[in-house]
Amino acid sequence: MPNRYVLVFLAFMNIPLCALVVGSDTAPSRQTIVTFPALDTNNTIMGFAFMEGGFTLQNVTTTCSFNSYFPVASTVNLRGGELHLLRDLEIQSQFSVGAPGSFVGNTHTLSLTSTNPVVIPVTEESTFSLQATYVAPQDLDVLDWDYTGVYLTYAINGGGTSKLFGILGFGITSLTSLVTNSSNGNRNLNAIRFHPSTHYLALGLLGDATRPGIQIWEFDSSGPSLTQIDTDLASRTVRSVAWHPSGDYLALGVEGSGGQIYVYPFNSGTGALGTPITATLPTTATFGLRSSVDWAPGGDYLAVGVTANTSTELQLYYFDGVTLTFTLGAEIGQQVNTVSWSQTGSFIAVGLNGSTTRLRVYEHVVQDGTLNLVDSPSGQTRNVLGVHWRQDGNALAVGIASGAGSDFFIYSFDTSTKTATLQESVDPGTTVNDVRWSPGECYVAFGSDANQLRVYVYSDGSCSSDYPLIFNNISLLFDADIFFKVPVIVQGNCVFNGHGNRMAFGDESLLTLDAGASLLCQSLTMTTLSTSKFIMADTTSSISLQDVRVALDDDWTFTQGFLTFLDEVVITGTTTFTYASSRQAIIESEATLVMDGGLTFSYDPPSATGNLFSFRDETSVWCVDDVTWHTTTTGLALTKGTLKILSDLRIESEAGTAAEGVKFGNGSASDNVTIEILPGAGLDVVSGYVVYDNV
Repeated sequence: MPNRYVLVFLAFMNIPLCALVVGSDTAPSRQTIVTFPALDTNNTIMGFAFMEGGFTLQNVTTTCSFNSYFPVASTVNLRGGELHLLRDLEIQSQFSVGAPGSFVGNTHTLSLTSTNPVVIPVTEESTFSLQATYVAPQDLDVLDWDYTGVYLTYAINGGGTSKLFGILGFGITSLTSLVTNSSNGNRNLNAIRFHPSTHYLALGLLGDATRPGIQIWEFDSSGPSLTQIDTDLASRTVRSVAWHPSGDYLALGVEGSGGQIYVYPFNSGTGALGTPITATLPTTATFGLRSSVDWAPGGDYLAVGVTANTSTELQLYYFDGVTLTFTLGAEIGQQVNTVSWSQTGSFIAVGLNGSTTRLRVYEHVVQDGTLNLVDSPSGQTRNVLGVHWRQDGNALAVGIASGAGSDFFIYSFDTSTKTATLQESVDPGTTVNDVRWSPGECYVAFGSDANQLRVYVYSDGSCSSDYPLIFNNISLLFDADIFFKVPVIVQGNCVFNGHGNRMAFGDESLLTLDAGASLLCQSLTMTTLSTSKFIMADTTSSISLQDVRVALDDDWTFTQGFLTFLDEVVITGTTTFTYASSRQAIIESEATLVMDGGLTFSYDPPSATGNLFSFRDETSVWCVDDVTWHTTTTGLALTKGTLKILSDLRIESEAGTAAEGVKFGNGSASDNVTIEILPGAGLDVVSGYVVYDNV
C-alpha cells in the first residue's frame, strides 16, 4: 500500500470573493446584460434595477435572488443555476433560456408576456472571445477545471528552481489566485488533473526519495487550502494522469525501464490510493508528453500515446476493474504527445510530434475490433502538444508549438461525416502546452510558455443545454405558445397558466412531477403528450387540469399519483389513454370531462379497485364522443355524476363475471349515475359484462 502523508499548503492567497449586487432599493437604474459569478451565493438584483439587457448565471453552482419591481426586457440564461424570486418576475419581449436551470418561486409568479412563440432553450448565438487572463511566475505547462467549472488548477514545469502548482477561481471575466504550493522544490511537475466529482487533485512529477512521483492533494475552497493526502512511486517519474469517469480509478503513465501503465483503485471518501494494476509498454516505447493517457467514456478502455517505436504509438487497453489488457493499436511512426477520448462516443483525438498532419482523429469501433483513422486536418505541421474534446463531443481544442501563425485552435466535429472543421484560431505568440474545456460549459482554457493562462468563451449554439428546467413553488403564466426542448421538472406547488395557448414537448423533453409535487394546468392545450413525455415520480405527485385540452398523438399511460379534472377538460386523439394509478382520478363538482376523436380509454389500476376513476358528485359530467372503454378484470364502478354519450361508446371488458365488469350505480338512489344518450348515439357492449345498478 502507498504511504500516507498529511501536509498543509505552504503558500496561499486568501482573497475575499464578493457577490454581485445589481442596482439599489432607492434609485432606479437601467442595466445592460449582467453575468452573476459562481464564487458566492448572495448575488442579488435589487428593487429598482431594470434588467434591460437581461442576465446570465455563470454555471450550475450559481444562485441569484430577484427582488426588482421592474420587468426583465431580454434573455434570462440560467446555465444550470438557481434564480430565487423574492417578487413576481415579468419577462417582456422574446423570452429565452439559453441554458436551463431552476426558477425557485417562493410562491411568486413568472410571467412571459411575449406574443411570439416561446422555445426553451433557444439556440445561443455563436460567440468566441477572450474572457480572462492569469499571469503566472513561470511558463504554464498543464491545467485542468474542477467538476463545477468554478476552479482551475495549473502546474509549472519549466524555468526556475521552485516548481509550483495552484488553484484559481474563475469569475467569468476574472481569474483569482486562491492558493499555491511549492513543496516539490525543483522537481518537474508533469501532470495535474481534478477528480471528476470531488476536489481531489492527482499530481504527477519527477519523483525522488522524498517526493514520490504520484501525489494526491485535496483542495478545500473554504480555506482556501491544499492538503496532501496520499503518495506513491518514490523516485519514479509520472508523465501523465487520467481519472476514470467514475472517479474510482486513477491511470498513470510512468517512466522507468521503458514505460509502464499504472491503474490505482481510489477511495473517493478518504482520498487513498489502493494497490495498482499495471501493464508494461513495448521495450522500445515510453510516454509522450503530459496528456498521453485518457479513458473511454464508459471507462472500459484506456487510450495510451507513446514515443515512436517498432510497435504501435497509439495503444488501447481493455480494463475490467481487475486487469489491464492490450487490445489493439495504430502504427503511426511518430511520437504521440497527447490523446483525448470524446466523452460522447468512440472518437480519439491525437497530437503528434512529427509528420505533415500532426492532428489526427481515430475511431474505435468496439463491435468490429478496429481502430481507424477518420480525419487528419491539414495545416497542423508543428508539434501538437494538447488536445481536448468539449463534453458534447462536437468541438475540439488544440494547442501547438510556437511558430508562424496561430498556436491555439478550435475545431467543430461532425460525428456523422467524421470530419473536423477549423472554426477559430488565436496567435498568443508562444507555445500552447495544454488545453481544457470547462465541464458542460462553453469555456475553454489554455496554458502557454508566456506565463499565461487564458480562458475563452466559445459558443456554437450546442453547449450548456443539458440541464433540466426546474419550476419550484412558482406560477408560470405565458401569453404565447411555449415549446420545451429540455426536460421540465415540477417541485412543490406550481401552476402553469397558458391563457389559451399551447404547451408542447420536443423529442428531448419530458414533464416530471417530483415526489409530493402538485401542478395545476390552466387554460392551455397540451400537445405531444405521451407516456414517454410525462412522469409522475411518486404516488404522492398530483396534477390537476382546468380548462385544458390534451391532444394525444401517442399512447399515454398515467402510472401513479393523483389526477383531477376541473371546469372543462378535453382529451382527444386516436390513441389510448390508460389510467393505471393506485390513486384517485376525480371529475370535480361542476366539471366536465370530454373524451372524443376515436380515443380509447383503458382502466387498468394495479389492484382490483373499480372506483379510482370517479365523479365527485351529481354535478360532475363525463362526455364521450366516438370512444372505446377498455377495462381489465379490476372492473370500473361509477357512482353519482352524469355520463353523456354524444355518439358511440363501445365497451370492451375483460370481465369473466359481473363483479369484474363495468358497473353503473350501487343500488343506492343517492349514488345513481345519470346516463344521457343523445339522438343517433349508442352504447355497444362489445365484450364482458355491464351492470346497471341504478335505483
